[in-house]
Amino acid sequence: MTKLATVNSVPVYDSAKFQKKLKVTLPYYPSPRDDEFPALLAQQTHNFKARLAGGGVKECAIVVMGDSNSGKSKMLEYHMSRFPDLQPKMAEDGTMYSPVLMVEAPGSCTPKAFPIAMLAAIGIPATSRASEFELYALLKRVLKLNKIECVVVDEMQHAIRGTKDATIKKVQDVLKSLLQIDDWPIHFIFVGTHELSRFLMGDRQLANRCTVMRLLPLDYQNKDHMAYAQRLTREIVVDTAELKIGWKTNKRLPERLTRASEGALGALITYVQQACIRAIDEDRKTVRLEDFAAVYRAKTGCMKADNIFLSENWEVLDPAMAVADLDRTK
Repeated sequence: MTKLATVNSVPVYDSAKFQKKLKVTLPYYPSPRDDEFPALLAQQTHNFKARLAGGGVKECAIVVMGDSNSGKSKMLEYHMSRFPDLQPKMAEDGTMYSPVLMVEAPGSCTPKAFPIAMLAAIGIPATSRASEFELYALLKRVLKLNKIECVVVDEMQHAIRGTKDATIKKVQDVLKSLLQIDDWPIHFIFVGTHELSRFLMGDRQLANRCTVMRLLPLDYQNKDHMAYAQRLTREIVVDTAELKIGWKTNKRLPERLTRASEGALGALITYVQQACIRAIDEDRKTVRLEDFAAVYRAKTGCMKADNIFLSENWEVLDPAMAVADLDRTK
């Protein structure tokens, strides 16, 4: 008779381990690009005040573009939560209000979808039965009434993907109208992948009102990028997690990390954090190359021979093709 395998017992909650793991994942790790975004925020908030006073410039939107997991949302969250002019304020009647409205781009790119999404974020229900004119007239009044100075539209590529050019053109026109409210100069921050470039192309007026920030991927063949990746990895493992480095320099971990994360800074940081967490869970003081390999295997489902952290031919391995061997159509 075949003996059934026994299932390991559920791990007991360990408060000390939880705190150690929390300490690893809580910090924000600045990069060289973190000087640019605060400067753009400062320009935007100063321009809002200048335009209220009758001056200012027409650039009233920031477009942040970067690959998935490049750290766009984390960067915005970190800097906007610390920017004085964007913190909750007290109105004349003593009530508190936020000058920032956070919105996730609607899944469909239609002229009505945007005002409906923005109104919903404010707490006002609206339906597509209303006309475009009614929706935008209401939105403009509500934005001013609620003293919204900045609207952040995240995942903007969702609204553009697979959409016809004619529809995008209509949305471009209505958003331009929001950027030109005379008595309330609302500013926008559009965040998304590089597909967002399609939103700027073909409309010179809209492009002229935008300042673009690109979060470019790290390149494992770039010495400066790898020096930064090495410093960052050490900061997370040694300074934050208070663990020891258990891999040799000749294993080229920064390069392997960059290849595994496809150059996306946010993904690279997550790999290092999860490797640290694995060491903590196993009551070890040292993070090993095998920890990164285990995290990569769990994330991608790759075979051992295709593991970027174990293979001698890691430079030719593509994370996007990690489970290509399961594709029965080939």
